[in-house]
Amino acid sequence: MLKKRGLIYTLKELTHDTPVSLDKKIIETLKREAHRINIPTLELPSGAGHDAMHMPYVATHTGMVFVPCKEGISHNIAEEVNMDDVICATEVITKTLITLANEG
Repeated sequence: MLKKRGLIYTLKELTHDTPVSLDKKIIETLKREAHRINIPTLELPSGAGHDAMHMPYVATHTGMVFVPCKEGISHNIAEEVNMDDVICATEVITKTLITLANEG
């Protein structure tokens, strides 16, 4: 327990995961396919510990698509998404998979 500025707090490490980088080709293909259908993109890091964080150890290519949540609340009973955003994400993933499949 530490005391600073009249506050008392305890630091407790709950988990220790090693950060990973996801596949740049997958990320670029997702972005390109989104732009082709006029869906704006934002590349951002995630510290949420998703399954994708562990996938590079078992899969060659891994990427993620995030769907905006109302008021930024996710992984919570109050999580809410707009179905139009879900449809857009599904469309981007589908087009990305088709593009990648046609490359092989």
